[in-house]
Amino acid sequence: MMKADITRASETQLLSFLTHAIQAEDKEGQQELLLCPLQSTQRADYSWFLMGDATSPQGLGWFHPEQATIGIYLHSTNNSTTTFNDLLDYLIAYTRAAGVTLLKACTLPHWLSYFEAQGFSQVASEMSVKDAADSTNIFLVLDLAAPIPFTAIPEKQGVEVIHARSRQDYEPRASKPAAEAVSTCRLILGESSKLQVWHKQADILSALLSMVAQADEIVLIYSPLLQNELFGDERFVREFSTFARRNPISHARILIDDCRTLVKYSHPLLTLQKRIPSLIEIQQSNPQYPVESYGYVLVDRVGWLELSEADLLIAKGSFADPGNVKMRQEGFQRAWDKGMQPADLRNIAL
Repeated sequence: MMKADITRASETQLLSFLTHAIQAEDKEGQQELLLCPLQSTQRADYSWFLMGDATSPQGLGWFHPEQATIGIYLHSTNNSTTTFNDLLDYLIAYTRAAGVTLLKACTLPHWLSYFEAQGFSQVASEMSVKDAADSTNIFLVLDLAAPIPFTAIPEKQGVEVIHARSRQDYEPRASKPAAEAVSTCRLILGESSKLQVWHKQADILSALLSMVAQADEIVLIYSPLLQNELFGDERFVREFSTFARRNPISHARILIDDCRTLVKYSHPLLTLQKRIPSLIEIQQSNPQYPVESYGYVLVDRVGWLELSEADLLIAKGSFADPGNVKMRQEGFQRAWDKGMQPADLRNIAL
């Protein structure tokens, strides 16, 4: 079943949702609404996320940055379990990308098992938010600094480098199979020149998969932390590995701001790079020359995709925009030339 869209809620959408919820007189919902500050002076301090379209919203999630706390409210629907899990998954990914290390949550007893399945544990109310005074509310915490469950690459995949085809035999992009098998994105690299805007993490990942699956020569990635939700996804790692070994001129460069997390938790792209170091290079940016971006990917001098927000909600790009790509490649090259390979990466190479 396809997931419903999750988008940032506007003030109008928020008020409409809460008004409808109050009018529904759902007693359990009223208890959970106590966790949501309804005063106009407080709403601005929260980030709100709506699941479903504006005419038939299914659920509302919220996040308070200062308190590092999340909560969820649902309309009574037949798919409430699926909606709750989807919203919870989204909020965890959002807060992890925002740099939260200890995530707090408050919920009602009947949702406790869903939080526990994600690794949350119960704590005393004094450790959590002060807004929720109802005695039925349960308070929980999740350590987001714990090891991330990256998808492991089996040893049989790529320990021995697969030799690329000779220059006479390799198939250029025009005669390669389309990327339809790996992505729902139907844009064609080198032809689809319209500026695209993606508003969902799933669509961003789909566009990335399509770009890399169609790439021939070079993929450049700048990502401050190489987010697991995109670059640690099993499908992306597989397509990235396939690209790197596609032909004699294929190669990739990855520029990050901090390699410690990658090394500590064995990021799958780092594992892949260790097996084919001549095809994939990883380097850390120089903090004295910061890169002004939430992250971007450049493909074959024609395609580009840039994250517009650190929480992976919005990205923009084009599959055929050589002028823009050239400008971004020059900026990437400057950052790469100023970059360094810290001891953590050098020790792995040794």
